[in-house]
Amino acid sequence: MGIAKKEKEQRRPMGMRAAAFIQFSSKYINVAVHLIVTMVLARILIPEDYGIMAVVSVFLGLFNVLSTAGVGAAVVQFRELTDEDCGGLLIFTAGFGIVLSLVFCGASLPVSIIYGSNDFIPLMCLASIAVFLNSANMVPNGLLLRDKHFIAIGVRLILTSLVAGTIAVALALMGWGAYALVWNTIIQSALNLLWNLIASRPVLRGVHPIQAIRKVLSFSAFQFGSSVLQYLIRNLDNMIVGFAMGVTALGYYDKAYKLAKYPIEIIPSTLNPVLGPYFADFETNRDGLWGMFIKVEKVYSVAGVLLTVLCTSCARELINICFGDRWEASILSFAILSLSIVFQMMNYLVFAVLQGLRRTDLLLAHTGITGIAMLVLLLGGVYVGTIEAVAAAISLYFAVVSTASFLWFVVHTAFERSMLEYLKLYAPEFACGLVALLAVTLIAPILPSNDFLSLAAKTLVCTCVYLLLIWRCGQLSHLSMLLPSRFRPMKATRRDQQ
Repeated sequence: MGIAKKEKEQRRPMGMRAAAFIQFSSKYINVAVHLIVTMVLARILIPEDYGIMAVVSVFLGLFNVLSTAGVGAAVVQFRELTDEDCGGLLIFTAGFGIVLSLVFCGASLPVSIIYGSNDFIPLMCLASIAVFLNSANMVPNGLLLRDKHFIAIGVRLILTSLVAGTIAVALALMGWGAYALVWNTIIQSALNLLWNLIASRPVLRGVHPIQAIRKVLSFSAFQFGSSVLQYLIRNLDNMIVGFAMGVTALGYYDKAYKLAKYPIEIIPSTLNPVLGPYFADFETNRDGLWGMFIKVEKVYSVAGVLLTVLCTSCARELINICFGDRWEASILSFAILSLSIVFQMMNYLVFAVLQGLRRTDLLLAHTGITGIAMLVLLLGGVYVGTIEAVAAAISLYFAVVSTASFLWFVVHTAFERSMLEYLKLYAPEFACGLVALLAVTLIAPILPSNDFLSLAAKTLVCTCVYLLLIWRCGQLSHLSMLLPSRFRPMKATRRDQQ
């Protein structure tokens, strides 16, 4: 097996707190880079460019999900896979990616007919390059996650975003319009693949792709189905708004939706890749996984309530500062979407938990049921005919439908715990959030008209009131997971497991 493998086996595994801190640090920097790039591009490009790219991104994301075939998660969860198995899976995903990229390019014609614009044909054919790159990246990225190389992942995230974003801004200044956004995606995908191949060094000799895929077929099939459905659920709004209201309205809605997603990008999407490998260690210890699950959910709820109140109460300031006056039509939609931030964060663990328990069958059921409800709510919002109504439908979906399904399939079915007792755990921070929102509302009439000063005042008052209240309620300690105070794995306490 060689010296390299022995060194790999002797290397001390990174603790969850250390991994979480590294991921948070890299994610914060990456979010800052991405936000700066977006702020610059929003002042160069017009809403129509973003509307066109929003449509392309929806189909690009769908094909990226299709290209994973559930293999990426299987590489993390199945520790029994050999180097040859992983090499076989890499060959399979790369070949599958070539096929999908050709199909994606061919799909540009019907998409252009549906949305009434020939601009989609060259844009989607160009973006098909990213479909192949992302498919080929599934296994190398999964290998880095499985082996907990979070430093390499974090550094890669920052550098690739910085390089791709800089090139995109340069292209936008040269008048490339939506093509600048497409090249941003392609360049970042190419750099990610190159970095991961160098870091993971997959074995490509003596591999058997079909034999390898058989080992993970059952898990990957349910994972694949639930991932596709979940993606469609989260992007139905863009598809339907673009078709029913036009690309300009979609541009305004897309800006509001993406800004409301930044808190999700900062915390849950940062922690979840870290949690996957650690949750996999608890496959046969459901009580231990429950204790860890509750700890993470408390982090999401305590932080999520504060972010929800801040984004909702500072919607005007955030839109004006980030994107400029031309995006004023996005303000109300952003405020409405922000009401669902805490629920999105708390429900984000459904994939990591059910994958850790290898219950992807429940994951598929959860995704299918919530998908039907999402479609009904979304059609109701579109029928009203405003992007604000669509935003309200999306918030209602996350706050009520997705939460109810999460409680049933994860808390009740997978863990066999009381849903009511689970909900009681989060009452203190929600009550504190309501008080903080009331405090910001009361001071709003006396605040200066300057967006920067108003944002600073609201943030200060809201944060101070909320942190003081959750400290008095004994909830502040749950945020310690976000701090680098201790670099050791989390251990579930006996109280958490009861």
